[in-house]
Amino acid sequence: MLSYDWCGCGMKQPAHPELKQAKDQPAVSNYLFGTPEFWEWWQKIGEQFGIDNLNGALRMANMTIADLDTIIFHQPADMLYDMWIEGAAKAGVSKDKWKHTWNKYGNLSSAVPPVNLAEFWGRGELKKDSIIAVMTLGAGVNVPTMIIRWLV
Repeated sequence: MLSYDWCGCGMKQPAHPELKQAKDQPAVSNYLFGTPEFWEWWQKIGEQFGIDNLNGALRMANMTIADLDTIIFHQPADMLYDMWIEGAAKAGVSKDKWKHTWNKYGNLSSAVPPVNLAEFWGRGELKKDSIIAVMTLGAGVNVPTMIIRWLV
């Protein structure tokens, strides 16, 4: 089992103090240090990580990878999710189906799915009746994944 002793939350000044913040909220910074044990583990499972979770959710929805139009995923860091995309590409999923806003927003934690759905819809990249996988990465490396049909 992997230990996450090297992650936590610390009070810091915001990186962009010019951005509007909610009143009475502290500036919080989450951190994760990639220990040698973490990276060794990630090298072993990283490529299968994304495709395994997508296939599990698609099976439950009575669908296959071929049915997917778009994959919106938690974007913890490109060095982590690049492996998911590579592994899925080896299984036949086009890299173009993976949509993210890492370069614009970075890691937004739980807010990634709604922010990215709004972003891509606003750009016209989500079409009515598109089949979208929403894959998030949670603490303890659990990966809630849902399959949705875009109705607007």
